[in-house]
Amino acid sequence: MKKTFSIYTFIFALSAFAASAFGGDGQLDPTFGTAGKATLGFTNLGFDAATSIAIQSDGKIVAAGFGNEPDNFYQVLAVARFKPDGGPDPTFGSNGRVLLVDVFSFYSTKVDVAIQADGKIVLVGGVGPFGQNPDFGVIRLQSNGDLDGSFGSGGKATFDFFGFADHASSVVIQGNGMIVVGGSVTQTTGDIDFALLRIDQAGNPDVSFGTLGKVTLDFFSYTDNLNSLSIQTDGKFVAAGTAWSINTESDFAVARFTATGAPDPTFGNGGKATISFFGHDEGTGSAIQADGKIVVVGGAGADSVLTSDFGVARLNANGQPDAGFGNGGKTTTDFFSALDYANDVVIQADGKIVVAGWINPDISDVERYVDFGLARYDMGGILDPSFGSGGLINTDFGSVDHAEAVAIDANCKIVAAGYTWPLETGDGDFALARYSNGGCVEPPGPKSCPRGQGYWKNHPEQWPVNTLMLGSRQYTKAELLALLKTSTKGNASVIVGYQLIAAKLNIANGSEAGPAQSYILQADAILAGYNGALPYSITSSSSVGHSLTDIATILDDYNNGKLTPACSE
Repeated sequence: MKKTFSIYTFIFALSAFAASAFGGDGQLDPTFGTAGKATLGFTNLGFDAATSIAIQSDGKIVAAGFGNEPDNFYQVLAVARFKPDGGPDPTFGSNGRVLLVDVFSFYSTKVDVAIQADGKIVLVGGVGPFGQNPDFGVIRLQSNGDLDGSFGSGGKATFDFFGFADHASSVVIQGNGMIVVGGSVTQTTGDIDFALLRIDQAGNPDVSFGTLGKVTLDFFSYTDNLNSLSIQTDGKFVAAGTAWSINTESDFAVARFTATGAPDPTFGNGGKATISFFGHDEGTGSAIQADGKIVVVGGAGADSVLTSDFGVARLNANGQPDAGFGNGGKTTTDFFSALDYANDVVIQADGKIVVAGWINPDISDVERYVDFGLARYDMGGILDPSFGSGGLINTDFGSVDHAEAVAIDANCKIVAAGYTWPLETGDGDFALARYSNGGCVEPPGPKSCPRGQGYWKNHPEQWPVNTLMLGSRQYTKAELLALLKTSTKGNASVIVGYQLIAAKLNIANGSEAGPAQSYILQADAILAGYNGALPYSITSSSSVGHSLTDIATILDDYNNGKLTPACSE
């Protein structure tokens, strides 16, 4: 890919970005930090960088990444929690900071974070003793930042695949509490592959997943780096990253796995799909739309510091390029004719796509002048002119500034996280920015009203999905229909099973989950404690049975529209 640049282009671009200060979505939020920006350092000795964020239900922001150990100067995992106004949260760690000095040395370029339903914080990365091959590392913290002693060994667990370097990079929490970790592992041949690991709430491998809790997948018998992991409503997992075919050729890579860890044959070619832009493309982030389509972002043409663009691609649910997005399912965005690299993506409630990364606004110095860069696209892949200036934003912290992650809070504001790194001092800090946004307004048109379990039993042709997770097991459509036709006979697992199936089908069909979501999670957590397939021997008169029938009563109200305004059976 060849680019041209002129001083007129540069002046026009700067003028356009300056115009963004006059209103619209994408303005720095003056109620956050200092003029919309917040920074936080752990020590004054080195490089602290946030690589992921998660937003708690109370609006607090958890940023995870790495920092320098103050005595030996090697990298360790670091976590910070910010109040909704951008200040450090004094109830977390030491004035909002947790530096895990005595836990692991850190080897990966990324730490990921997820928040459990109980408020505990799960971190993953590539970890191990200094100087040795890293393993998948999983750490769980209490909500106050202390290590959770009920997890693994003193709050931490490590997992080796083949005795070589393993780097965890992404984590999701299933509705039943299972923790699924994605990353890249080195085979005995030296080939690097996608890898998944599933563990329970105690930190033990889930032997029902893959082979003793582990799964690997190869694209081109070379280097495959998994950088992002998501979970679909039907329990399948979508992994995205980069697949190298030869030393200098790479593509966006996407794989989908079934709920038990097998490659999904209904996706792409044997569960795999690749996307090429310019011959050297690196996939970094992904998100799943409400309609099941998959958005993947990264650096398009990342082989040269002067020729990289934001790359955004969308796949249909079957893994084929979505012809309704961009040009043949993909689009690229150039900010300032220099280095532009997308790192993460989030989907708004109205379907618009927000992408964050880093950009170089000064062609004369591509190493020093780097800013946060954000872009917003409509559902067709066109830049949204109501966001920033022509759909684009750059935010300068005054040094080398990288946005590594992006999320949307409960007030619909956009939060980007990464780092700011003054080259003169080398003392990098966590950096966050928050932006105005009206994207919580959903597209016009009524949401689907829930329907009772009797409707779904009698109209299987209307089912929006063909598999569902109940507890920790995935069920086929035939198995689910058989369960719906099973007599209850005082069996609480069947009673709740009826309503759980209907509730999950309603949500997959577009109904708002609302208050039903917490009861679905409770039912799944109870059922996950039983082996085999439903029905289980749980009498309605037992204590567990009472809990399940109480949940079933609430879900029955939800399925019949009683908990959804303006809906009725």
